[in-house]
Amino acid sequence: DTGCSVTLISPELAAAVGAVVPDQIKDFVAAQNGLGDPTNVTPVVIESIELGGVRFEDVPAAVSNSFDRLSTIQGRRIDGALGFPLFSDLYVGLDFPNQRVLLGRQWPAGVPAIQAGLPVVEHADVPFVQVQIQGKPVEVMIDTGSNHGLQLPAGLVSSLQWKVEPRVGSMVAVIGEVGREQIGRLAGSLLLGAIQEVEPTAVVSPGPASLGLRSLERFCVIFHASENMVWLCGTNSAPIMPIAERSIGLSLYPDQGGLRIAGV
Repeated sequence: DTGCSVTLISPELAAAVGAVVPDQIKDFVAAQNGLGDPTNVTPVVIESIELGGVRFEDVPAAVSNSFDRLSTIQGRRIDGALGFPLFSDLYVGLDFPNQRVLLGRQWPAGVPAIQAGLPVVEHADVPFVQVQIQGKPVEVMIDTGSNHGLQLPAGLVSSLQWKVEPRVGSMVAVIGEVGREQIGRLAGSLLLGAIQEVEPTAVVSPGPASLGLRSLERFCVIFHASENMVWLCGTNSAPIMPIAERSIGLSLYPDQGGLRIAGV
């Protein structure tokens, strides 16, 4: 989760692996979740994390109580989230078309051509890049923990032109809470370097502007924090065209008895 500034684990996983609370910190600390609100987490140190053939040792992390709810909504058990700073010394590639993670000290082999390379600025240890929305520069977070495409704060709504004005959208779950979003369709285009997304759907919610999976899913996204760069690699350079959006008007999530209606 590149939108996460620290690796998070559940209390059950922390107990199972013997995660240690640092001596200098014995209480909760306030972190910020995806809605921009404070949420309490307990800092710990994990002895090691192995991912493929890569081993990370003495990993700073935090314990969150939110993974039971997230697991219910996702329909499968989630024990934690790997934060962006964990990979600061490596090339990390999130190859969405081939559903794989690439890690190494060298540029990964076998990835498609670079379609865009964007300079990264880190704020609170997460990556931000500058994009163009209707010709205006906007700084957005690259958030691979979000299922959305483009997400915008409410303060930008009035300065942009909309093909379909934002209306009440679905419920969204983040670390610490569940909140309500709005959704609309922008006029014009979103430009990620040379990549054009035409009339993108935009979700309006608290928190910073961001790009999530729906804007990234056709690319292999490669980060290198030491170079302050992110590259979008792919085989298709054609503009991303708008698709019809459908909704049943309900927010649903899986529960033990079936589907629970969380909002109308």
